[in-house]
Amino acid sequence: MRLVRLFAAFALASSSVGEVGIAAADEQPHRYPGASATIAVVVRDDHGGGTDTSSAGMSAELALGGGRFQYFVEGSQSWIQTQAGGVERRGGVGIRWLARSFEAGDGAIEMHLEGVGGLTHVEHDTSSSTYPDVGFGVGWQVRMLEPRLAFRITARAMFAQTTRDVACRGTCMTASSVPGFVVLVGFGW
Repeated sequence: MRLVRLFAAFALASSSVGEVGIAAADEQPHRYPGASATIAVVVRDDHGGGTDTSSAGMSAELALGGGRFQYFVEGSQSWIQTQAGGVERRGGVGIRWLARSFEAGDGAIEMHLEGVGGLTHVEHDTSSSTYPDVGFGVGWQVRMLEPRLAFRITARAMFAQTTRDVACRGTCMTASSVPGFVVLVGFGW
């Protein structure tokens, strides 16, 4: 529920800024490039059934864009930061919508909203599990047009199936749900 309130606040703030006369800056926003790639650091924090799992690693993304929309595939590998340790790999697809774009010299400052879906595979010493996930996020980026380079920060709320509903080998976790939060910080070109 807090996430819904956060998105509502961003939407109201964006529309309020436009109503006071800054809308002209967004009438012709910089559009997403036709094709792009992004490398990012990813930090993930999952909570479920009394089990807290944090991981950090790298993420890569390939995207195709046009207008205000960008479609992407992404993959990441993170190392779990608990006593049990392990590796977390995720692959997914998503869509990003350019909500606001303000010209800033030879570039733009932009806000985007995105939705993602994918599969996460977690490996520990004694077990492994694979589960589907879905997430929604908001982000900001500063993009230069020449040379074509962007610095992006995205925060996502992630939701996943229960571990009893997914493929599991060995001793499985007993979490009833796995909500989480993901932050990505990276560069795109």
